[in-house]
Amino acid sequence: MKTSIKPLIFLLFSIVLGACSKEETRLIADDLVGAWDIYSYTEDGSETIGSDFETMELDFQIHSGGTGKFISRFTDFSNGSGTWGGTYIVNQDNKEVELIPDGEFPLVFDITLSNDKFTLEGSIDGDRIIMKGRKK
Repeated sequence: MKTSIKPLIFLLFSIVLGACSKEETRLIADDLVGAWDIYSYTEDGSETIGSDFETMELDFQIHSGGTGKFISRFTDFSNGSGTWGGTYIVNQDNKEVELIPDGEFPLVFDITLSNDKFTLEGSIDGDRIIMKGRKK
């Protein structure tokens, strides 16, 4: 009797773990959709919100299979306001978001998403970037 229970327990754990990973993938992509206020944006440890940028927003639009469109809006202290955007892809293990700005090279960020806050960590042109946002 004991030997027949072990395969059943293994099967149940496999189903539960498989369901969890599918749920996590769905949640990252789904929960990312919407407008985010970027309250911290550091380049190599130097905060740029309040010094270079007055405001910054990142908007992830509806996705299909973890791929969608994004747009970033910002106001800086020297040149006024601007926007840039493109496509985003959430990888299958929910650990990275790839931002592909229109006409630019892809930018890959590690992502942490908890409740209504996220952290993106990566590099742009050799500078270490940490971006923190909260859902609007």
